[in-house]
Amino acid sequence: MRALTTRSSRRPSRWISPCFRTCRDERSCIKKSEARNPKSETNSNDQNTKSKTGFRQGLGHWDFEFWYCFGFRYSDFGFTRGRVMTFFSPWFLVGIAAVAVPVIIHLVRREHAKRVPFPSLMFLRRIPQKSVRRRRLRHLLLLALRCLALLLLALAFARPFIPSDAVSSSGAGRNIVILLDTSYSMQYGNRFRQAQERARSLIANAGPKDRVALMTFSEGYEIVRPLSLDHGAILADLAQLTPTLHATNYVQALRGADSVRRGVAGQETVVALISDFQATGWDKSNDPVSLKAQLMPVDVTEGDSSNVACVEISVDPVVYTSKYDGKLLAKLTNFGDESRSARVRFKLNDRLVDEKAIGLGAWSSQPVEFTGFSLVDGSNRATIEIEGDPLPLDNRFFFTIEKTERLAVLGLESAPGESFYLQQALAVSHNNPYALTLKPAGRMALSDLENAKVVILNDVTRLGATMVAQLKRWVEQGGGLIIATGRRVEANAFNQTFADSSPASLDKSVTPGGGAFELLAQLDATHPIFAPLAEGRSGNFSTARFYGYVQATPKATARVLARLTSGEAAVIESSLGAGKVLLLTSSLDTSWNDLPLSPMYVPLVHQMLRYLHSVETRGWY
Repeated sequence: MRALTTRSSRRPSRWISPCFRTCRDERSCIKKSEARNPKSETNSNDQNTKSKTGFRQGLGHWDFEFWYCFGFRYSDFGFTRGRVMTFFSPWFLVGIAAVAVPVIIHLVRREHAKRVPFPSLMFLRRIPQKSVRRRRLRHLLLLALRCLALLLLALAFARPFIPSDAVSSSGAGRNIVILLDTSYSMQYGNRFRQAQERARSLIANAGPKDRVALMTFSEGYEIVRPLSLDHGAILADLAQLTPTLHATNYVQALRGADSVRRGVAGQETVVALISDFQATGWDKSNDPVSLKAQLMPVDVTEGDSSNVACVEISVDPVVYTSKYDGKLLAKLTNFGDESRSARVRFKLNDRLVDEKAIGLGAWSSQPVEFTGFSLVDGSNRATIEIEGDPLPLDNRFFFTIEKTERLAVLGLESAPGESFYLQQALAVSHNNPYALTLKPAGRMALSDLENAKVVILNDVTRLGATMVAQLKRWVEQGGGLIIATGRRVEANAFNQTFADSSPASLDKSVTPGGGAFELLAQLDATHPIFAPLAEGRSGNFSTARFYGYVQATPKATARVLARLTSGEAAVIESSLGAGKVLLLTSSLDTSWNDLPLSPMYVPLVHQMLRYLHSVETRGWY
């Protein structure tokens, strides 16, 4: 029978103990030689730089020293025609040359007869010749023992073994279960191709009576082909396998192999575990695992396992100008024990924008900055590429930057300066999503309505009948309207002008005076305007004081979103055709309240605008 050779494996075969509990002693069952972090083998779950991932905590590598703590013993992994002794580490046989050391010492230090003149022999004791020969014999035995000790020591390091026969006494062949790692890390370099070659070698060297099963594993396991004598079909299945994007779980893999073994009781089974042995793949919480079979670990890791990956992008996903004036930051991390240099390319719409060279220390991160590039209208496809890294799958980070028009907001005021705080709230960043146009209420034209998405009436009492009708028609077609009351609003005139548009009718103005004030006591936390602001981390409205407001009676179809401590409505909403209308019973400036001076003013104004007309705030990456 052919021999199932292990020369392709970096570790010899051992017997695994019935239970892995022995790995809990201080001699860890796995020697961590290299550590790496995946993007999210993820994203990946996300990982969190520790989440990637996905998987992407790195390409941590384990050398599985199973035989050290799991109670393995020397065993053959293959099936040979004869029973010729061979060695796992034949290069240690060079140590046999050390046998010459005792011989040299013996020759150098042996006693030489010294001639001494003596006048008479009558005073010397006679020693029989037999005793002298016995002493010489003892010296030769000591020499031989010393040589034999060195010889046995060299043979012990060379680890000799004699493969057993392929066929058992019953005449049946062995069962070979091939566990092939298809996790994310196997895409590093040519690891998966090497793993396939090792599996082909095992199958090719199996005897005609040996049944072979092919299994793949990552987070779980899959039986590609159960135990079969059709080795050609297994080779064909092996050629079709590809690595996945999942993490590694060796416990599940060994349990799957054990399930295959249990179906063929009474026959000897060899489990060949072909993997790069990732550190994250061994979950000690699932220990122990029982595997009553010969386990042959086959390590396909060779040389350095360093990896540089782009783990995070910081970018404005939606931009409202043709030129990107912000900072695009790409965070690169070196998951290796040695310093690495890399070239980073930034491409936009498949065109190279910029290229930079950086240096990364061992297990360190560094941001790379790009700015000042032009965008086209719509979605811009962007890519961060790393050149020359052996794991190509995480060498590119894809994302999009959306270039769109600003949300046109038309503000109508009764007097100049009343919308100062509103103007500041809508110009808080360089990448401002709002384009506010302020006009006196009496100068609004139809073209202004056609270009606007949201209209804000700030303390406006009257509008012309024609403009009111056009405004109502504009809202019914999907426009958004905010009506903010104030000191100039007169209830009767307001009710006549906005009877068909307002969510409520106004009664009278309330200004307690004497320093008295009210607070926002009730907020509808389920409404899209207040839901993000109702969280504790987003602040609260309890510090805003209201010194004046207008009493309002909501219509039957209206919804009250906020109330004051007196119970009076503060924010009322209603629908008008395809559009929406918001009524604020207090002012947008500091004439009736100090809300513009609180940190909640800007997010409240932005939330109202987003609710009336959605603004895209996130790209894709």
